[in-house]
Amino acid sequence: MFRDADQAIRFAFAMRGKTVLSRMRFSPSVAGRSSPDKLTMYDFHAMAAMIHAVINRQPLKQQAAVLLHYGNKQERMMAAEILAKGSALPKFIGNRDQLRSAIASRTVRELAKECSLTQYRAWKVRREVWGIVGPHLIAAHERVAEWMGVAPD
Repeated sequence: MFRDADQAIRFAFAMRGKTVLSRMRFSPSVAGRSSPDKLTMYDFHAMAAMIHAVINRQPLKQQAAVLLHYGNKQERMMAAEILAKGSALPKFIGNRDQLRSAIASRTVRELAKECSLTQYRAWKVRREVWGIVGPHLIAAHERVAEWMGVAPD
């Protein structure tokens, strides 16, 4: 069903906000009909729940890397807090709050604004931040790919 772990994790995070039942009308003739070869919304939610279960069984830093990459703003801030603990400060970052902001930022421009850096320095910091986050995210992808039985991306 999925090409790789990234696609599966994106699917699982996209399904979190979807409801199982929509506002469609149920009539007796339509409600009983279903094709055995088509997946229902319940099947999609079950797949998303299984993917989330695999992610939740991983170490805390790997879970945080997944939340940082795929989660919403609150999840990114929480994940940045977890990933900033125990990490060395990059060259142009002065304190843990700036590191947390640098990790949680989505773009280099946002990082430059949040940490009061030039674009050049923001790119340097972004590279060092990826050195903190990247190994955990790659390990999480490998675990999900192993569970799915596909080659890691």
